Amino acid sequence: MASSGNFSLTAPSKIVFGIALILAIIAILVTYGIFPIPFFSGHGFETLLVGFVLLVVGVLFSGI
Repeated sequence: MASSGNFSLTAPSKIVFGIALILAIIAILVTYGIFPIPFFSGHGFETLLVGFVLLVVGVLFSGI
């Protein structure tokens, strides 16, 4: 059985969570064509990926 070590997760800050949430909403809107945004149109997956990576960084590193 593997030991867990000292690996701890923290809650992301409200700013990081808010930015990730806004990016996810933008990705949904442009993917389904509800609200076309020129810079994000055609890049829904990439926008969602950036939001998710930002959220993961906020969870893995405390103080972000």
